[in-house]
Amino acid sequence: MSSVKCCPLEESLCRPKTKQSCKVTCQTECDPVVCCPTVPEVDPCACEQPMDCCSLAYQRLDKLRSIYAGSAVFQNSIVNYNIDSNASGNTFNVDDVVARNGSSVRVPDATLFQKGSEDVTAFFPTLTGSGQSLPTVGGVDYCNGALAYNFVQTMRYLPSRDVICDTGDQVMGFYINPYSVQLQVLQNLVGPLNPLGLTFSDTLQYYNTIPPASLTNSDKQKLASLNILYDLGLEAIRRFNLNPKTEGNMVELCDRCGQRWLLVLNTADVPSASGYQPGLNGYVLVATRLPPLLR
Repeated sequence: MSSVKCCPLEESLCRPKTKQSCKVTCQTECDPVVCCPTVPEVDPCACEQPMDCCSLAYQRLDKLRSIYAGSAVFQNSIVNYNIDSNASGNTFNVDDVVARNGSSVRVPDATLFQKGSEDVTAFFPTLTGSGQSLPTVGGVDYCNGALAYNFVQTMRYLPSRDVICDTGDQVMGFYINPYSVQLQVLQNLVGPLNPLGLTFSDTLQYYNTIPPASLTNSDKQKLASLNILYDLGLEAIRRFNLNPKTEGNMVELCDRCGQRWLLVLNTADVPSASGYQPGLNGYVLVATRLPPLLR
């Protein structure tokens, strides 16, 4: 008779020590600061929790996970885009992909995100003419990044056309790379419903190059907004890396100012046959704001 003791799989994989306190202390530029509620004692390895699959936010974001999964199964063929130049010839649009107001969707190349001379991550190479293009820059296949960008561009409600209300499934997206301290938003976040006040070219790496004494009030506001998203992204990445999934992970988080979010996170690039290092080339997050918890 064997003397080997068998343990349940979940016990073998994850037996963390219990934390006595997880209360958050907030000292930030947010005014007034509403600290996140005390985090209950949970298993840190349980990076995903049961969610309300009927909620507006879940229903919308789960569609993106289906896109990621379909792209992986069909060898990323979904993002073989046809590219058309616009009338001015300076920028390029994705052929037959339009926003909800009927405007063309810009190709996410370096010129879309660039401000100053800082490094940016582009999901498409610099284009010299129209035709078919792949989201491969510097040998890196940014298929997931291009999919997240197009999802946000086509699914996002626009005040110029849609009903102006605080829709529960409004989406926003951003790219983050902790290795190079980069953050770039995937859409313009301006107007009465978007207090973050960021545009495509408002990147974290750009504002980090400005000496603190030279920052204007507008610069400080944008930098504060970018840092809120950056901290949120870092926590999402920590959860993601506990159990990364091909179709992306969906997590619920609270930012430093007490705002609750539901996010889908995935690597910006996709696995390759050799030399692939998950996360080295950054991540893309698509998120919706959640209403406050009832007291």
